[in-house]
Amino acid sequence: MNKAEKKFHNKIVKLLPSKDLQAAVAEQDFEFGYLDLLRFIEDYASTFDKKIELFGEAAEVFADKQEAKHALTLIEHNKNIYAEFMVPSADAVYEVDIKCDPWDKEDTFIAKTFDDCLTIIKAFIKHYADVGAHDHELSRYIITKKTAIPPSKPSDIGKKIGYLGQCILGKGLKVKSVDISSVDYCEYACKKKVCFGCKRPCICMYSPEYPKFIEKYDLVAWHTGDYSLIDENKWNSPDGYSDLAYGVYALDMDECNEDSYVVMLDNKYVRERKAGEGDPENGYPVYYAHEHPSLAKVFKPKLDDIPQNVKDDYLYLVGALKEIDLKITMSKITDED
Repeated sequence: MNKAEKKFHNKIVKLLPSKDLQAAVAEQDFEFGYLDLLRFIEDYASTFDKKIELFGEAAEVFADKQEAKHALTLIEHNKNIYAEFMVPSADAVYEVDIKCDPWDKEDTFIAKTFDDCLTIIKAFIKHYADVGAHDHELSRYIITKKTAIPPSKPSDIGKKIGYLGQCILGKGLKVKSVDISSVDYCEYACKKKVCFGCKRPCICMYSPEYPKFIEKYDLVAWHTGDYSLIDENKWNSPDGYSDLAYGVYALDMDECNEDSYVVMLDNKYVRERKAGEGDPENGYPVYYAHEHPSLAKVFKPKLDDIPQNVKDDYLYLVGALKEIDLKITMSKITDED
């Protein structure tokens, strides 16, 4: 990695929601690959315009000409999605969902064009300004494109009738993300349409490899909402289970550093203190409630900083999982004998 690439690499690492991951990258002098960086831009750029800008910078900086070209392909692909969403259609409408959280005023409107959506949002904010409506960092304006025609047959529902795409705007009506179902989510038009094992993986099918920064049985958390703008001190509810999701990390990163596996604390078998139910042969139902959050989002909260009930649930669950792992190990030894 040359000097320009390293500078760009460090710039993209700062986009990652997990500060623990950022620290591990710095401490271990870990370097992500070209595809890793492109995936992070796709997932974590703050706005659509910023995404396009960073893909353009990648195309200029990457020494690998193939991946530099890939970055240009991603620019074209994203612009196609954007353009397709913005084009009005006689058989489609835009649904405008205005959310001015944490202020509780919200409403939904219907418009024929994207520009009409913007006019509605501006008028809404101005009209309700006297009762607190204003455009701020936590405001979200969700514009969903939907069909406005009846189905000719029942099977049209979900295929030809209904959702077409969605655009999310933030402060200043800046586009944060946009998608449209009429444009394939893969940037390459592959004839075989077989993604796994492809020598030229599309970003949506690529899984980055991460440095080890989590140990098995660690308490982990991640934001389930708009993590880029969440203030942890403002958004955590008293019970500890609001925007933050908590769980016990159940993988060894030495064995798997691409995917995550988290057994959730918000789990029937944890609440009822029945995590040990089951057996090695038939399995343990406590594992049914699990998630695979991106490792780029996961962080390790300190026990002293979390609500007491979350701490109690964690200490109970981690003890139960260790006992289960021991039973499984002993069962394997017995089978071998």
